Amino acid sequence: MDYYTLNIFIMLILGFIIGYVMRRNHVRIKIDRYLVFSVIILLFLIGVNLGSNKDIIKNIMILGIQSFILAITSVIGSAIIAYMVSRYVK
Repeated sequence: MDYYTLNIFIMLILGFIIGYVMRRNHVRIKIDRYLVFSVIILLFLIGVNLGSNKDIIKNIMILGIQSFILAITSVIGSAIIAYMVSRYVK
């Protein structure tokens, strides 16, 4: 396990412990607001990183088609599994 992966796991476990200790509802509402803001900033920075990557821009059509196929097959597979499970669980 490398240094960065270890840091991610340590922060995840530390956040879980702090969240468990601070389970009061009003604290959670305030944290949710910051979490949504942080996710928006993270998505923006990922977009900036992807937009500045010349290899991704060069292969955007291939990557787009592969992403579309992956998304469609995931939805179809989930629908099939949900249908099969719903037949047996009643």
